[in-house]
Amino acid sequence: MSHKLTPKQNRALYLLAQGKTAIDVAATLKLRRETLSRWKKNPEFNEAFERIMEVQREGLKHQLTHLITNAIDIVNYGVTNHDCSENCLQGALSLLKLIGIADFIAPNASEKSQ
Repeated sequence: MSHKLTPKQNRALYLLAQGKTAIDVAATLKLRRETLSRWKKNPEFNEAFERIMEVQREGLKHQLTHLITNAIDIVNYGVTNHDCSENCLQGALSLLKLIGIADFIAPNASEKSQ
């Protein structure tokens, strides 16, 4: 048996997806924590939550891909033209180091920016 989620359940989904705790969600929506707990056991509620989280994950992947591309461009420009601010190059290298690809992009860039 499938039923449509209520506006309050949809609001709870978005608050949970934003990282709010069950206590915060219950207080914000003026419901008992037991009600929210019961909703969390509802398959339709869980499926809707997973769909929201997937959209968020895809958005974050897109943003990260864009940041990585920009960081690679900055490092390449800085190494090639030696015309990139120290802070800009360090920021780009920090991101690339964090994801483990700095040495593949510009092996000597770390030394030049120090």
